[in-house]
Amino acid sequence: MRFRHFVIIILVLTLGALIVNDFSLHLVELLGVDRLHPFYGFFWSFPSRKAYTVFWTGYWGVASIIVVVLGILLWLEIRR
Repeated sequence: MRFRHFVIIILVLTLGALIVNDFSLHLVELLGVDRLHPFYGFFWSFPSRKAYTVFWTGYWGVASIIVVVLGILLWLEIRR
């Protein structure tokens, strides 16, 4: 039981970090300060459009899997 709660908390934090990171990327790009921090350079240095598409598909694919797992875990918790 405690392990399930721990997993739920970790997944919620991870999903929150994924969403905040994506929104911060758009905000940084909008403000034009993307060159000020080396962390953001990774997201604009893809060698091709295909690599960019594969990365973001995987990124949101992981986020979608986390949402599904969280839904199942929360449903199991509520059902108990």
